[in-house]
Amino acid sequence: MDRPHHKFWPQRLPHSITVPATSLWHNLAVNAARYPRKPALVFFGSEISYAEFAARAERLAGTLHALGVQRGDRVILDMQNCPQLVIAHFAILRANAVVVPVNPMNRAEELKHYIVDPDAKVAITTGDLAPELAKASDALPPAAAVLIVSVCSAQKRYR
Repeated sequence: MDRPHHKFWPQRLPHSITVPATSLWHNLAVNAARYPRKPALVFFGSEISYAEFAARAERLAGTLHALGVQRGDRVILDMQNCPQLVIAHFAILRANAVVVPVNPMNRAEELKHYIVDPDAKVAITTGDLAPELAKASDALPPAAAVLIVSVCSAQKRYR
């Protein structure tokens, strides 16, 4: 199918892609089994192996299930770029939930939109962003939870 934007499309790129038959979580699990010691994430020069990455994501997915997150529930992910962001993203996928990525520059009024519109059940954020999320938390359903992870510990560990 020829579309108007294709005339500006780089010739070396295909006009469509085939969606993979496997999920992102499956791909991580396969890599963790095949290459358990290989680095999956590098942060400030330190590495997290595929095995450790998968294990951390599994633990967080278990926590999400314990908080009542079920298949198809929305989970807000409000973080700066750090290993916890990637781990949380995969944990949400592992919990069969839907990732609702939020720009960490958003303020409380903007965050309410991300909470109310998708009917989020849980929000995962960092300590530096938690105050804005707390201001918006009146929009969270009564049973919702906010998980706060520490980037400071990651920065100390990964330097």
